[in-house]
Amino acid sequence: MLSTIYRIHFVPPFFVVTVGIRELGENTNLWKKTKLLCKIMLMVVISVWKNPSMQNLRGKVIKENWETSKTPRENVLAMGLAFSPNEAVPVKQPHREIIDMVSVEEMDLTEARVLGTVAEQRLKKQQEKRAVLNKEKALRVVSSLEREADEIQADRDSQPRAVRLPDRDVELLIYLAQRYGDDYKAMARDPKNLFQYTPKKISNLMKIYRSSGFYQGIISYCTSFAGSLLCSSAMFFAWLGFA
Repeated sequence: MLSTIYRIHFVPPFFVVTVGIRELGENTNLWKKTKLLCKIMLMVVISVWKNPSMQNLRGKVIKENWETSKTPRENVLAMGLAFSPNEAVPVKQPHREIIDMVSVEEMDLTEARVLGTVAEQRLKKQQEKRAVLNKEKALRVVSSLEREADEIQADRDSQPRAVRLPDRDVELLIYLAQRYGDDYKAMARDPKNLFQYTPKKISNLMKIYRSSGFYQGIISYCTSFAGSLLCSSAMFFAWLGFA
C-alpha cells in the first residue's frame, strides 16, 4: 500500500514542505501513527508561520526591501549583505608542501579563448557582483540594521542582569574585589583562587558580576552610612586575609 508522507524541513527563515511517497506495506498501525505525526507537524508549522512574533524575526528592514522577482541570493547581495560567511570571510587553507594529485580536464583551445584568462574571469565575476549590488538600498539596509543592533544592545546594557555565576564564584569575586580592587594579576595569585583562574578569566567573571543587579544593590548599600561602616570593616578584614 502506497502512502503519502509529508516531510517538513526547517530552512531558516522559510519552511519548505515536501511530499514524498514511501512504501509502508500492510502495517496499518504505522501508517496511522505516521499520518497523525504529520498532521501535528503541519499544524505546528502553520501556527509558527502565522505567528506575528516569528515574522518579526525575519527583519522588518529586509522584509520591506525584499523583491519577489529576485532569488534569495540576489536579494541579499543587493542589500549589501553577505549571503554566505565563507564568501565574506574565506577560510585560510593550511599550507601544503605536497600538492595533491588532481585530475586534469581537457578543454578545446577555442573554448579556453572564449572564457579568457584567469584575471579576466575574476574581473567578470566582480563586475557581476557589482551589477547586482544596489548601493542606495545597501546603505539604507545596513544602516538600519546597525541602528537596530545598537538600540538592542543599549537596551540590554541598561537593564540589570541576574548573576549567572555559581555561588562559589560570586563569593570569590566579592572577596577578590574587596581585597585587590582591579588588580587581576594579584587576584590570580591569591591562595583562595583554587581553580587557578587566569587574570583574563577573572576579568570576564568580574564584568558579569559587576553588570548584575546584585552588585548594584551592594554598591547602593555601601554608599549609605550604616552600610559604609560594614563595608569598610569587611574590606579591612579582607585586606588582613580573614574574609
